[in-house]
Amino acid sequence: MTAGEARFTTREAERLRGLYEAVQLFRKPDAEMTSQAISVLIDIAMRPGITMLELADRVGLSNTATSRNIRKFLDKGGGLGLIRQEEDADDARKKPLYLTAAGESLISGVLRSI
Repeated sequence: MTAGEARFTTREAERLRGLYEAVQLFRKPDAEMTSQAISVLIDIAMRPGITMLELADRVGLSNTATSRNIRKFLDKGGGLGLIRQEEDADDARKKPLYLTAAGESLISGVLRSI
């Protein structure tokens, strides 16, 4: 195979373009967004109300790494405003995580691109 020669079917190339566009959309709020951070955001989108400990377990990160990613996305303290934490009425230690409107808009754009 030589440079410039088609390596994928047309359908595969379209899917790869969609995936590329999705990654670019995730990086729009932060050009250096890692795959680890993207995984955290996707998991919060898939499981509204997930807690930090549940999230750490699901994505296979340490509590410290998960907390760092959550702070990056929070709607306060200089975060990107893509997620919010709420207080749990039954357990003050639990702080369920949800997408903000901006987070939902980002995920919607990603879904449209793939």
